[in-house]
Amino acid sequence: MQKERRARNALYERERRKGVEHELTELAKVVGCDREVTPDSKLLRISYQMIKRSKDTISDATKEELEEQNKMIENEIAKLQEELKIGEIEDWLLQPF
Repeated sequence: MQKERRARNALYERERRKGVEHELTELAKVVGCDREVTPDSKLLRISYQMIKRSKDTISDATKEELEEQNKMIENEIAKLQEELKIGEIEDWLLQPF
């Protein structure tokens, strides 16, 4: 019974390690590392740095895009407010005395 359990656990562990190895190989392809010569710790460090750089770049771009959208909206509001003022003046001028 105990031998069977050990054998089953060993099988599960082999499958788990095989899955981890596959995922690390795929990660190495994505970041451009040679899986055969790159230690896991270095692969993870490179991946982390790439993700962080990417996140910072996206954040900066998003911030700039939002600032640009805010300017456009503020301009549109000012334009509409001006049109409202002109419309009120025209309405007042057209009122009968």
